[in-house]
Amino acid sequence: MNKWIRLGIHHRGCILQNKINCYYEIQASAVNSYLIEGDSIYSTLKSRTIIMVNKHFNDISDGTYVMKYDNNLLVKRLQVLPKGIITVKSDNTMYEPWEINKEDINGTDIELIGRVVWSGQRM
Repeated sequence: MNKWIRLGIHHRGCILQNKINCYYEIQASAVNSYLIEGDSIYSTLKSRTIIMVNKHFNDISDGTYVMKYDNNLLVKRLQVLPKGIITVKSDNTMYEPWEINKEDINGTDIELIGRVVWSGQRM
């Protein structure tokens, strides 16, 4: 039996009479949750933010991903460029962007764990 998770989406068009009416539904077996530590993706995601990551994605497109690089888990924004180049960015400008080739992903050095689909944090 497949279990589904329903995640509320919070933006202007989804709030009616103080109730969330937009949802993102995903199979529970397709997601992992992680706790953000550090400031490289700040101000989009603060340290101690919980994220849910869809580990079943078809192709890489622009977005925020969890990746494994040099035995470290990183949360980075990826931008897909022509000729198989992907720019790996941090939202915090203290960190320089870097580039990888699409064919290097899921090799021995770089592995994409999944795409960030939800975040939540303490107020």
